[in-house]
Amino acid sequence: MNKKYLIIAITLLFLFGCATSSNKSMSRNLLQNISSPLYAKLEEVKGEYSFTSFTLNTKNTLPWIKMSQPKRNVWFPPGECVKGIAIKDLCSSKIDENNPFYDLDLQLGMQAFRIVVSPLILGLSLLGANFDYEFDEEAFSEAMNQAIIKANIDETKLKAFETVEEEYSRLLSKYQFVELEAGARKFNLEMPVPLSVLFWKTGEYDTLEQMTAAFQTVVDDILAEESNIISLNLKILKEENRLVFEEKNRQAEASRIAEQKKLEKYKADYNNIQKTINSYQNYVYLYANYDPLNYAQKVKLSLDAMLIDKKKRDEESRLKQKRIFTETILAFRKQLSSGDDSHCGLVIEVKDKVVQIQAMIGPSWIKKNEIYPIGLAECHFYNGKYSAPSGLPI
Repeated sequence: MNKKYLIIAITLLFLFGCATSSNKSMSRNLLQNISSPLYAKLEEVKGEYSFTSFTLNTKNTLPWIKMSQPKRNVWFPPGECVKGIAIKDLCSSKIDENNPFYDLDLQLGMQAFRIVVSPLILGLSLLGANFDYEFDEEAFSEAMNQAIIKANIDETKLKAFETVEEEYSRLLSKYQFVELEAGARKFNLEMPVPLSVLFWKTGEYDTLEQMTAAFQTVVDDILAEESNIISLNLKILKEENRLVFEEKNRQAEASRIAEQKKLEKYKADYNNIQKTINSYQNYVYLYANYDPLNYAQKVKLSLDAMLIDKKKRDEESRLKQKRIFTETILAFRKQLSSGDDSHCGLVIEVKDKVVQIQAMIGPSWIKKNEIYPIGLAECHFYNGKYSAPSGLPI
């Protein structure tokens, strides 16, 4: 009889162990195919772990688990913890406030080592030494399993939520409700679906079923109003096109007025132009690349003719000046006599081919064909020797 009870006890223990092992892998198998950004708040309630809220947008409260990656997305705000999940007390300042997502890249060997050596380092802890704390993976998996069982979450419910969330996200992306509301406000158009209703994703729900139902309601509301949403899109597009058209017209009118003013100035400058080389050159410079009536081309032809005429007159004047200069010099040399002034000083004596001058260096003889009236040439002596001016016609 005792042997019979012993066999029954062993069998029950074996079955319990299998069930426990199955429970530990439940959360991993159930959550591994989740694709939506679903978060659940994991909390201890009366000695058992539960998911107390569900959301798509986490807030800074303890602790949110990302269901698709539970071990790498646990939020532990500084100063808070979940009892039983940490080997040591996680309620400490050890957690970086600027990086509160605690990396659960677990090393069970290191956990066991710290449990063994913790009595040895207790004194150091009291002296203020800092030690990192790692999660107990077994405790964490058990907490997740408890929460999943208590929340009655299964593959069907997760699939139902992901289906409606996917449709919700598709509709939000398709109609760009933020831009839609902005357009409705801008043009004072009525918004078919209140924007606040469309963003329930920022809220929290007690159960996954409530969250699924709420999202389904939003999807149904959007689909029911879809024709009105499309109509609003068209109205906004029409108004935007109207603004674009008006802006193009405004720019075209401004461009036309500017062009008209430019043409009027072009004509006025032509009518008021002075018949001088400088005025002609300025006009050609201003309107060389803008000459709708060929005024600048006409002015350019007149300018070219004026420059040719100026060059001809300048050459005639130069030749005349040269002739006058030559005649003046020749007459001066022909009538030169003692007592006359020259470019180098008083004339003392005049001979057939040379002239004696009272120069600054003293009496000096200069060739007659190298002497000039006072003021018409410069006088230079180098080392006592006279140097005739250069560059003169004679």
